[in-house]
Amino acid sequence: PPGPKYGDWWLVNAREVTPRPAEWLLHLEGTGSIANQTGSVSGYQHQINVLSALRKRLVTNQAGLTLTIQEARVENEGDFKQTTARFFDLVYVNVSKTWNVVSAAILEKDEPKRVHKRWSVFEGVSRNLTLPKGRHFSLAAAGGYESELVEGEHGPETEQSPTVYAQNTFDTPVANRGL
Repeated sequence: PPGPKYGDWWLVNAREVTPRPAEWLLHLEGTGSIANQTGSVSGYQHQINVLSALRKRLVTNQAGLTLTIQEARVENEGDFKQTTARFFDLVYVNVSKTWNVVSAAILEKDEPKRVHKRWSVFEGVSRNLTLPKGRHFSLAAAGGYESELVEGEHGPETEQSPTVYAQNTFDTPVANRGL
């Protein structure tokens, strides 16, 4: 649309976007792939990824979906089909250029691991650092709660527990035009 260009605003802290827009910003992206496998295990794997980002001033909401369907034939054992799905909704507030407050929910289904449904909610903080020579480092920690419905020995069972999440990333340029 006409007006100021904000670049890849969904990849950076809202405090680093200049000028900081007062209007809503929306970003959508999606990818899909089909892979074919041959040999003693043959078949297809279909994967779809969708990500959306919505920002108003210093608050960003990111939601995404990953769906993987694997159809295969195992030599001397027959056919099987399994599905893995993950939906997440993440809201974060850029408290400063380096600190964020994060709240999120994740819903998952993972047939290979016999998980019918996993529901996680958590809240925490993240810290982003810009280092010399174009390097970036981030660290996030959060506490939450997880509930899952799994296939047990005698049918579906519910398991619930408090959960701690931690994540860190490090980006460094490997060429003049890439990370």
